[in-house]
Amino acid sequence: MIRESILSLTDEELLYILEDRLPGLLDRHPEMRRRVKMLFIDTLARDEEVAAIMAELRALRADDSTAKRSHRNFRDGS
Repeated sequence: MIRESILSLTDEELLYILEDRLPGLLDRHPEMRRRVKMLFIDTLARDEEVAAIMAELRALRADDSTAKRSHRNFRDGS
């Protein structure tokens, strides 16, 4: 019965569920976050796009680490 009603969702109903209900679901069940994230990545992004985003995130993290190290050295008088 539930499966049949899920299959009969309109596009608008599905979008409502994603926008309105998904955040609460992930708050209640954080273990589902990775599963949902992978679904969206598989559905919405190509491998090249994901690789580019990951490279950008790594660069930002490296820049942040360098800035923190520089700040620490300045603060410590090194």
